[in-house]
Amino acid sequence: METEKQKELVRLCIEAACESRESVEKWRRQRRSLEKLPSHLADSLLRHLRRRRLLFPSLLEVFKHNVETIDLRGENSVDAEWMAYLAAFHYLRSLNVADCHRVTSSALWALTGMTCLKDLDLSRCTKVTDAGISHLISISTLEKLFVPETGVTASGVALLSSLKNLSVLDLGGLPVTDMALSSLQVLTKLQYLDLWGSKLTNKGAAVLQMFQELSFLNLAWTDVTKLPNLPSLECLNLSNCTIDSILEGNEDKAPLTKISLAGATFINETEAFLYLETSFCPFWTYPTLLLTDFNSYRK
Repeated sequence: METEKQKELVRLCIEAACESRESVEKWRRQRRSLEKLPSHLADSLLRHLRRRRLLFPSLLEVFKHNVETIDLRGENSVDAEWMAYLAAFHYLRSLNVADCHRVTSSALWALTGMTCLKDLDLSRCTKVTDAGISHLISISTLEKLFVPETGVTASGVALLSSLKNLSVLDLGGLPVTDMALSSLQVLTKLQYLDLWGSKLTNKGAAVLQMFQELSFLNLAWTDVTKLPNLPSLECLNLSNCTIDSILEGNEDKAPLTKISLAGATFINETEAFLYLETSFCPFWTYPTLLLTDFNSYRK
């Protein structure tokens, strides 16, 4: 009961702190007290400020010693100035600026060499190009990187081979070629790989066998017709592909639990499903196609 009272008190304090610009100005002067604020409370205060539209670049400075997670997705005001302040956060682990269309490659220069950042989401930041990737490869701690529907080309994708700790990589909608994917085979920790809409062919698909821990794969809207066996694969999307065979091979069958084949065309239906171990997928009924929410898998 006491814990609930404490939570309610914290909630009331945070709401009071975010009541108006005047209230924000009062407590932002107490910098030493703010620096001692536990990270989970600092994260919560920052979220409330954003929700109340009271967050601005210079205010970020008071949070640089304790905030670990920042979600600014869809904020149209986020630009190079914001990124410069965010780069000063000592313990920042996760940064989401998806759909922030003023974030450019040059703005990412500020993030160069960050030592704690593990999760970065730049989804649909269309002004981020290969030049931006050249800044990001200095962040060796990155484990999750989302750059779908950006301005990154195959050359920029190849640069990502430097990020050896990546386990999640979203390249959806980018012109990833077979050669570019081949350059990423050194990323042996990859578990999640999104390549929808890429220029991948069967030659590139063969490289996927190098990712021995891969459990999620999205190849929707690609020219891949034959997918080799991937023994650790649990979630697969081949929507809108022309399919000859799926997970072909005599090794241990992939423990598929989710598969999407919406809009797919089959060259030979019998051959296409010959290598699938359908017992792993409790709702599999051939030829019914199982549709799933792939976004929930990346969390």
